[in-house]
Amino acid sequence: MHFDLKGTKKILFVGLGVLVLLFGIFIYFKLGHKGKNVLSESKQRSSVSAHAKTFRGTNPPFDFTFEYPESWKAHEVIKPQDFNMVQVRGPQDSRTKVIPGIFVTVRTVTVKMTPSEIADAILKKEARIKGFKEILRKDDPIGGVKALRLIFQYVLPLPMRFANAKDTLVKRQEVYLLRKGKEYRISFWLTEEQYKIYKSDLNQALKTFKFLD
Repeated sequence: MHFDLKGTKKILFVGLGVLVLLFGIFIYFKLGHKGKNVLSESKQRSSVSAHAKTFRGTNPPFDFTFEYPESWKAHEVIKPQDFNMVQVRGPQDSRTKVIPGIFVTVRTVTVKMTPSEIADAILKKEARIKGFKEILRKDDPIGGVKALRLIFQYVLPLPMRFANAKDTLVKRQEVYLLRKGKEYRISFWLTEEQYKIYKSDLNQALKTFKFLD
């Protein structure tokens, strides 16, 4: 019997990407329902700070820095045998219960794939979601390293697990880059309305993303 080892590794890789996304969404709602950061839309608009904090985490695995709004909270998740993640969370939207955030995941490369191949594998999964649309796909150097940036959207019933959930347009932005045997994935996950509010903050995070060596 013949097994496609390369294909199996690719499936496992995509599965890890989906796991990371689901873990992030779980954190959004698990921590978000505590109500500590719930803000109305009007307060969200006025909460965007002109000042910023600089993330400087445990190195290794987080051998990089970037700026984020000073009112947002950073949290490190370190799983040496799996993946490592930085979560930077903003104020929760009172209507959809979504917490805007920046996720940066780092993992050791076990399957050699280009950023374009990584994007293709992830989008193959995401394209199955209702209302999927790819908005942007371009090479965009991040931290002096060649990277691929994606922006896409789809529709989800929000708030999740609520009887009154309504179809809501969700914006996603993903950046993939490879460096020194590691894969870095920068992800933004938020509603379209939140994207309009925090777009400049997300762009600032990418603009200021730098490696320490």
